[in-house]
Amino acid sequence: MNDTPPAAPISPTTATANGPTSCTVSEQTRTPQNELNGPPSNLPSPPATAPTTQNDLRYRFLKGVGISVWQCSGDLGSNWTRFARGRWPLRHFGVRAVRGGVGMEKANGFWDRYEEDIKLAADLGCTSFRFSLEWARIEPERGVIDMEAVRRRVVGLLTARADAGLRGVMVVLMVMMLDAVARVCVGNAFWYHQMLDCMEAHGLEPNATLWHFVHPTWFEDAGGFTREENIPAFVEYSKRCFEWFGSRIRLWATFNEPTCYLLLGWIIGISPPGHFMNVAGAGRMLSTMLKAHVEAYRAIKAMPGGDKAQVGLVNHHITFEAEADGILHGVAKVVAEWMTYWVGCNVMEHWMLTGEFVWKVPVLGVWKRWRDPAGKPPCDWWGINYYSRGVVSWCLTPTHRQQEVMTDMYYPIYPEGMYRAIKRCSEFGIPMYITETGIADARDDRRAAMIEAYLQQVLHAIADGCDVRGVYYWTLVDALEWATGYTMKFGLYSWEPDGSVDRKLKEGSIALKQLYHRLPDALPALRRVARERIMAQELERVSHGGR
Repeated sequence: MNDTPPAAPISPTTATANGPTSCTVSEQTRTPQNELNGPPSNLPSPPATAPTTQNDLRYRFLKGVGISVWQCSGDLGSNWTRFARGRWPLRHFGVRAVRGGVGMEKANGFWDRYEEDIKLAADLGCTSFRFSLEWARIEPERGVIDMEAVRRRVVGLLTARADAGLRGVMVVLMVMMLDAVARVCVGNAFWYHQMLDCMEAHGLEPNATLWHFVHPTWFEDAGGFTREENIPAFVEYSKRCFEWFGSRIRLWATFNEPTCYLLLGWIIGISPPGHFMNVAGAGRMLSTMLKAHVEAYRAIKAMPGGDKAQVGLVNHHITFEAEADGILHGVAKVVAEWMTYWVGCNVMEHWMLTGEFVWKVPVLGVWKRWRDPAGKPPCDWWGINYYSRGVVSWCLTPTHRQQEVMTDMYYPIYPEGMYRAIKRCSEFGIPMYITETGIADARDDRRAAMIEAYLQQVLHAIADGCDVRGVYYWTLVDALEWATGYTMKFGLYSWEPDGSVDRKLKEGSIALKQLYHRLPDALPALRRVARERIMAQELERVSHGGR
């Protein structure tokens, strides 16, 4: 059990520049800032004559796709970039950290092709777009904001004005704009504003994640989330992002899948920091990250406009079980139980319901326990990332049960688990979004069936009264899937790093496109559709003799 103390913590500093507090948007396209938590799910549909409900998140069902900007574009200096370029954990044997030998230099290029990709999402019938804000791009060094994107934004704006016949004031504009940019629109923040412009133009509700497995190397070297002294650095970054984009983004997530990061980076060792079976360190990291969520949530809420922001948390929901009972599978059962615990569903759910964090390690039992004096943690919405449940064979390898269909990942298609995850998370008493669900399917012969089956479970939960307000498919375009490289094809659009295929809609993706175009955008109307669909299926089942 490796529990080596990390490097010295980060001392709080102040950023060298402040970002813009607002962004100019026409009154016709500005989205009203409404509270997310509202009437219970059994309320009747709002009056059709009430225009204020059209963009009210309490009455909308969002249909979207999700991406990680790093997975699509990489960066020059983050924990994951360094890890991907290394040969950890078996570097002494020449084993690369990312499968396939193709790195981020061959990424699908969302950072430069965001207009094209956002349009592809809109063409699918999406009404929302989930993406990550990349801390390492915004603050590559502690307190230093990257100015590269500023230049690109200025050139674009000047060109637009020149086309409008204002060439005579080019020099004056350049001086004025560079001065304004240096003061209020720093670094890659400008590039994100252009992305938000594009989302707005296509009618997509932004859903931004502040941390999606990736952070700057300076933060990693200072101990990252293993040291509570580093929490202020994440809070400062969160506040800076909200200062820049808070007027344009209503849905925020502090963290994406803390427990998946825990499992892959601290137990299995196939992601940063590359530890193997560092169970105590994993508990410390998760403890710090959850405290960071609370601090970031409170900091955002205390800022101007923070009362209108909806700040949530996204978690991976997966359980593991042994393939069978009996002596032969005894070890597999123990491993499955600990895998379920380490991936954190039980830990996270207990913390959400009580405000108490409990972390156990094998043999020694409870290793870390604390309770937030304020009680249950603050959270406006809960993100459910659901793909499947894991089955462990007697020889401790991934497998599946009879009649189940395996995906290209290490688990089968298992729609029933979606409904169960939603029912469990309903106990939190806050709105839910299915922030990720999808399939790795290189042959594209299982994607359509998976989409139909999983969305059916979501509709079933909605019909039963669960407060699910949207669903996001993972992902838009084939991208680097962390340690598995480009071998796992989750994208709705095909893309290959050798350039042979570029953003071609897969046949199996048509099922999602049809569903997104068919399902109502209004949540009350969707509930009615869901109930009617479930009732029709039940009647059909009865007519066939209950089969």
